[in-house]
Amino acid sequence: SPLLATTPPTVARALAQAYPFVTLLNNVAALLSWTSPDPWESCLMLPVWILTVMYSQTIMLFLPLFLASLLVNVLPMRGHKGGSAPPTLDTVVHELATLSTRLQLLSEPWTTALAFLHRILDSPSATQRSIITLSLLFPVHIFISLFLFSPKLQIALVGVLALSFHSLPSRIARIMLWRSRLVRHIASQITGLEFAIPPPASLKESSVDAHLDSSRNSNEPVRFSYVVYENQRKWLGVGWTSSMSSYERGAWTDEFLNTVKPIDQFELPKIDPSYGYKWQWADPSWHIDKSFSIESDSSKTDTEDNEGWIYYDNSWKNPSLEESSFGHYTRRRRWVRTAELVPLT
Repeated sequence: SPLLATTPPTVARALAQAYPFVTLLNNVAALLSWTSPDPWESCLMLPVWILTVMYSQTIMLFLPLFLASLLVNVLPMRGHKGGSAPPTLDTVVHELATLSTRLQLLSEPWTTALAFLHRILDSPSATQRSIITLSLLFPVHIFISLFLFSPKLQIALVGVLALSFHSLPSRIARIMLWRSRLVRHIASQITGLEFAIPPPASLKESSVDAHLDSSRNSNEPVRFSYVVYENQRKWLGVGWTSSMSSYERGAWTDEFLNTVKPIDQFELPKIDPSYGYKWQWADPSWHIDKSFSIESDSSKTDTEDNEGWIYYDNSWKNPSLEESSFGHYTRRRRWVRTAELVPLT
């Protein structure tokens, strides 16, 4: 595996040892988020939860016997391990990525609830309205618990709603209810907040397509600034030149030190003509970004004397705006040019 060749052995060993636990957590997260390959596995959670709550006393009574029988059947199988191959590092990383995605999906309701709670607490009137509403609902809850639904049944119903929160029918029901004017009016009366009608979700093929589609309906031009860094090295007897050492950065790079073409050969990216737009330069030419050197050394404000250059030592460290005869052997400056998205003519 190419990934294994670039991963330290200690990290690879730790990932391999954590793989069984990651797989177990991933399976649990798949059930709770209703993203498992078989949705009926998640559906099975609901009756199991209801039976567990409604018959908790009986289950606790026979739980020791169940655990004893489980140990009797599992312990003899410990010496008969299957011949399955150990997981590859790519498999472990894929399992971790899947687990992270599912955990983010499970945490979204809690994040939304906390944001909604902060929104209520930030509004004194909404906080007061919520406290009054909860105080009025407390006797209703007592009446329901005593005469209609037992606390055990209420726990079972709340658990069913929580376990089925990410199911497809539950998501569709929430969308349909929230688009109801009556439901939003009731929520507004309870919390004291105003709730607007949620805009219909639109599906785009990609974020680039969405960006281009939105630009078609906007009168403001879409602009983007291209940044290129010019790097030079000082050689004894030659002076400053664009000839760099073979082990260091190129003469022209981007902000991530990737080699790019010089500014006189730089080309704008091409766009599929079917979109009806193209990139063109908004600035007549490239210009030196003098603020780059000011940001690098906040004690200096006058950069006209060095033409935007920042000087470094032999290993591209210790930046300075002033050139030293012996301490500085490298330098760079930033060139900027703005392009805009215009319709095809």
